[in-house]
Amino acid sequence: MTTLASVEAKSHFSEMIERASQGEEIIITKRGLPVVRVVPYEKTSADKIEAFLSQAKEFRSGLTSQGVALEEGESWSELAHEGHKW
Repeated sequence: MTTLASVEAKSHFSEMIERASQGEEIIITKRGLPVVRVVPYEKTSADKIEAFLSQAKEFRSGLTSQGVALEEGESWSELAHEGHKW
């Protein structure tokens, strides 16, 4: 990890971007205090998204309200209004 004062970062901006793109983490300081962290951009892969969606669906299927689990296609709104005459 490299630390640069904001003046140095401004003067060497292109070099700082290149170093960050190669995986280096750079902290930019102002008056000696850290204010910005420059890190390489990480693309989100389709596999990560698929894994997250799968986990979210699994989590949702385990949710209950007062001991009542939702069946596929049901909604809490439908259950709340079941039996109402409108």
